[in-house]
Amino acid sequence: MSVDPIKPSKMPFCVGSPLRPVTKQTLMALGINPNSVSSEEEALALIKKILSQKVDTAKTSLNNKEGYSVEAEIIIKAKNLAANVGIVLPNAPSMDQLFGAISEQIETMEKNGSKENLKEYKEELDLLKKAYFKIKKNEDDFFSSMDYNAKLNKMILGL
Repeated sequence: MSVDPIKPSKMPFCVGSPLRPVTKQTLMALGINPNSVSSEEEALALIKKILSQKVDTAKTSLNNKEGYSVEAEIIIKAKNLAANVGIVLPNAPSMDQLFGAISEQIETMEKNGSKENLKEYKEELDLLKKAYFKIKKNEDDFFSSMDYNAKLNKMILGL
C-alpha cells in the first residue's frame, strides 16, 4: 500500500503551531493580517521586529542632538523675549509660567498704549510656544510607544 505524498498546494497554510488569540489581536493592532504568518513563532518574531522598529524610530527622534539643541534654543529665546518685554525671571520658572508671564506682560503693554514691537513680540511668543509644545508632544509620543510596547509584551507573554 503506497501513500500519496501531500502536495504543497493542499497543505494547510499554518505550518507551525496555530496562532493564539492574543497573538492574532496583537497582529491586528499593529495592522498586520494574521493570515499572513505561518506560525506562532513567525508571528512573535514579526511583532518583536515591528515594535523594536517603532521604539528605535522614537528613540532616534528623541535622541536627535538637533532636538536637544532646539529645545535649549527655545528656552534661551523665551528668556530673551521675557527680558525684552521687561520681565524679571524668578529662579528657574517652568516654561508654562514663562510663557504665561510673557503673554501677560504683552497684554499689559498693549493696555498701556505701548505699540513698541508688540506685533513682533506676539509672533515670537506664538512661534516659541508651538515649537516647545511640539517637542514635548514628541517626548510624550515616545513614552506612549514604550508603554504600548510593554503592554504588548505582557500580552504576548500572558502576564
